[in-house]
Amino acid sequence: MVASNSEVNWRQGAPEKGGIYYVSAIQYPAGTVYDVLFWQVDPSGDSYWVPFDSKIAKVVGFIPVSEVIGAFTGVLDPSDGSIVPDAIIQWQYGEPDRTKPCLAALRYMYDVMTWDEEFGWSVPLEHCDAYIPLDEFLTKVADLLPFEDKNQ
Repeated sequence: MVASNSEVNWRQGAPEKGGIYYVSAIQYPAGTVYDVLFWQVDPSGDSYWVPFDSKIAKVVGFIPVSEVIGAFTGVLDPSDGSIVPDAIIQWQYGEPDRTKPCLAALRYMYDVMTWDEEFGWSVPLEHCDAYIPLDEFLTKVADLLPFEDKNQ
């Protein structure tokens, strides 16, 4: 095990910092799902989750992606090819499977990377140091960091 999951805590309300990705717990009538969402803050002061547009669900919790990556991989910056043998998830290198979105490590930041038949990768591969398949990442979040509403 890399890091204690007790070091990673769900937050509620609105994020204090915009312009970054968060692991998000989304409450639907049928249950909670997990996704990686971007907290957008406009110059006007408006703030909202991207891409999230649901009338029946709401984001009930969030954790900065970097905190979960640190706990799961033990390597925040995989640009040098570092791995931690007992990590929960390993960074992968090379070109990702085009059919699956992934969490890409770019120098000092993370992004969700997807393939488009017309335009190619949403993040140029030469800027991507390593990646984690998003479905694998979110499955580990659901298994190891299930959201519990502290307000109930």
